[in-house]
Amino acid sequence: EGSLVLGDAANVVVMGAALGAVNGLFAGMLRLPSIIVTLAMMAAWRDALRWTTQGAWVQNLPANFQWLGLGQNTGQWLIVVLAMLVFASFSWALRRLGAGRAIYAVGSDAEAARLAGIEPRRVVFGVFVLMGALSGLAALLNAVGLAFLYPLIFVTLTLCFSTLAPNMLATAMALVCIGIGWQEGFMLELRAVRRVREEFGLKNLKLMVPFCRTPDEGRKVIEVLGEGGLAQGRDGLEVYVMAELPSNVFLADQYADIFDGFSIGSNDLTQLVLGVDRDSALVAPLFNERNAAVLQACARIIDAARRKGRKVGICGQAPSDFPEFAAFLVEQGIDSISLIPDSLLRTSERVLQAEQQPRPPQPSRRATDVRRLGGTRRPVAEPAAAWADTEPFVPGSD
Repeated sequence: EGSLVLGDAANVVVMGAALGAVNGLFAGMLRLPSIIVTLAMMAAWRDALRWTTQGAWVQNLPANFQWLGLGQNTGQWLIVVLAMLVFASFSWALRRLGAGRAIYAVGSDAEAARLAGIEPRRVVFGVFVLMGALSGLAALLNAVGLAFLYPLIFVTLTLCFSTLAPNMLATAMALVCIGIGWQEGFMLELRAVRRVREEFGLKNLKLMVPFCRTPDEGRKVIEVLGEGGLAQGRDGLEVYVMAELPSNVFLADQYADIFDGFSIGSNDLTQLVLGVDRDSALVAPLFNERNAAVLQACARIIDAARRKGRKVGICGQAPSDFPEFAAFLVEQGIDSISLIPDSLLRTSERVLQAEQQPRPPQPSRRATDVRRLGGTRRPVAEPAAAWADTEPFVPGSD
């Protein structure tokens, strides 16, 4: 102990380089689009990791592995210094070495570089190998600072489809802040959406507003959308809201009067209902979408949407990880569920079974009604929970 295991570091870097070589073979040698190749590789490894670990957190990491990040106060500074050294080294190499200049040449004009005697395919292949090795190093430096690791490779561009509503294409618009500093950039996004709908003819494109804290904020978003030429209801435009905040749950009826539908964000909803940061090693093991409070929150949103005649779906990870969670949502009357490819068949079977069962007249909202998720006989929560649909007290309403 007292130093990072160099063998582990070398293995991670070599593995990253090997994955980069596979990407380089397809993108550089076979000339496949790099964005397709890299996204396919990330998706494949993400699903492989999820299948291997069954979605469980990797725990009990050896102390000498984490020494650099957790074992000492100066560890974080060492990581920063190491990253700066790598950055400085590559900046120097790209400017001073022939290999670096070859990368610049191929990046600027591959055909001109070929005529100058540079083989673009080899350069692209080498860049992918190098970037893979650096990605492995970056992953290692991130991992040594955590006590628990979540086995998930994030794919920044993913196409998510609904098993029950495949013709619905939605895009999330980052409307966390609407102010003078962000208005111009947001209007540019709206112009892109208008082009997709009006010029490309993709009228099934819908808008989805995330992290809408209050109904007033929702109305403001609708107003700004209209100013950008995307008036709600015009040419069939629908605007959905992400249901991922406790306020979305308690005021679901009011949100239903503003938006055309809901998409439950189970990841953020679980974090905010339980007060758990899933990225924090201290409390991440407490993150559980099957907690009775989260289930009651989902049931309440679905109930409000059904009563108001609004569509409701879910785009979180839980239905893919836990088919019984998806079955619970179907029993409550959800309209659509988004899944990752490797869980489609398994979860679809549970969804079909749930659809064949008689639907309860009212959604399950007590802990006693949401027990036995996961096939166990032990209830998810004790039956002491109060009704989730108790009418809130509004001052001045008496």
